[in-house]
Amino acid sequence: MDEIMETPSMAKELEAAKRVLSSLKEEGFKCMASLDDIRGELKHVSYEKALSKKKQQKSDLIIQKLNSKLLQANAKLEATSLNQEKVNSLSSNLSLTLEQAEEAAGTAQKESWTAMEETAKIKEEIKEMDLETSLAKEKLQAAVKELKKVKSSEGSALENLRAVVGKTVMERASMKSSKVVISRFEFEYLMGNAAMAEEIADKKVAAAEAWVRALKESEKEILMRTEMLEREARELKADYRLLLEKRLHAKKINT
Repeated sequence: MDEIMETPSMAKELEAAKRVLSSLKEEGFKCMASLDDIRGELKHVSYEKALSKKKQQKSDLIIQKLNSKLLQANAKLEATSLNQEKVNSLSSNLSLTLEQAEEAAGTAQKESWTAMEETAKIKEEIKEMDLETSLAKEKLQAAVKELKKVKSSEGSALENLRAVVGKTVMERASMKSSKVVISRFEFEYLMGNAAMAEEIADKKVAAAEAWVRALKESEKEILMRTEMLEREARELKADYRLLLEKRLHAKKINT
């Protein structure tokens, strides 16, 4: 009674249960395979996620670097704009300086030409003055010779007067008189001629010396004026060269 009799229905059920169990095993295998696939997918997704995270970090780092470069570029752009403003201002100032330099150069050139013309005139005046000085020296030498002749003739006249006086004295002394008497007219004539001769000689000498001094002073003044004009001409030429150099420098900057 303890042993159960296997009936056909039970065999069928058992067979059906085996089939179900086999089907469940297959489904289990399939589920395990699916789980393996899912695990593989999860690993792949995790790998892709990690890779994506690394790429994201790398992208963030690149973005940070780009932002830093962008900030630097903006700073350089601002500095460039500021420098451009300075350059524009400097260019404007240089243009104004160039115009002023050109005007000053023209003025300096005109002044230089004027100074050169005046220097040439002064040199001509010096030549004329040298000629006049030479003529004056010749006249002075002639005047000195004439003065010597006058002195010589006046000396001869005085000697003649002395001879006449001596003769008169001798003649009157021969008259056995204790005194030698000459007339007032003779006395004044002798004294007047002597004083007049000396005065004329002194005046001529003084006039000749004054003439020489005046000529020397005139020559000295002309030489000083010439030196001053030549110095001014040199300074004007130096200023003109400096202005030309500034002009060339300004043109180089503008180009």
